[in-house]
Amino acid sequence: MNVDLAVVEALNRIVDETVTGRLDAATARTRLDALERRSALYPRWLGAATPGLTAASLSRLFGGDSPVFAVVLITGTLATLMRQQLGLWRVNPLAIPFAAALAGGTIGGLGMKLYPGAVPELGLIAPGLILVPGVPLINGIRDTIGNSVEPSLARLAFAALVVVAIAFGLFVATRITGVRIPLSGSAPLLPIAEDALFSATATIGYVCLFNVPARLAWGLHAPDSFTPIRTCGGPMSIRGGWKIRRGAPRRF
Repeated sequence: MNVDLAVVEALNRIVDETVTGRLDAATARTRLDALERRSALYPRWLGAATPGLTAASLSRLFGGDSPVFAVVLITGTLATLMRQQLGLWRVNPLAIPFAAALAGGTIGGLGMKLYPGAVPELGLIAPGLILVPGVPLINGIRDTIGNSVEPSLARLAFAALVVVAIAFGLFVATRITGVRIPLSGSAPLLPIAEDALFSATATIGYVCLFNVPARLAWGLHAPDSFTPIRTCGGPMSIRGGWKIRRGAPRRF
């Protein structure tokens, strides 16, 4: 589920320069090879801390108080670190969200018992919000609208399985911690300035999570934003690898 918008931007530039004739085939291949080995723009610790801040900001928007915010900030960061490490170990892609949701929910639930907050269940739920597979869901719907049935079914099925894995991890966490998730409830409205502040900080994690270049970060208005890649023969999408969805680029 990795999305690297820095690679998306660089690949768009290579395609544009090749199509217009400013880039020859040999140079294009060299730049593509270098792109595959390109490292992340942000250090690993920042890529874990900022999603933690996103989860904490979401908990505040949903009615959490200061203890909930602090607990979710810590648990969201730890859950992201676990997800990063499991990804490096090439663990099953469905086991990763389950383990991260279980760890985040368990630590968050136990933290809410030590430092009770106004809405303790948010300490369990909020760390799992940053695990929701928005990109496969969005692209699955996009493929369905574009009449690409096979890839849409694959992406939507994978996203559904990830959601089930997250839900099962949170369910196990409720059994371990004793914190119950209510079936209904309402969140108090925040003052406009506070709501705007936490809405803005909630997007910061996605800047690092999607490896958005700093000069483009101001344009990230919503989670799971997606940028299509223009190719010579059809759109292409990057999710931790290159995959052509329709058509094929011309031979360079």
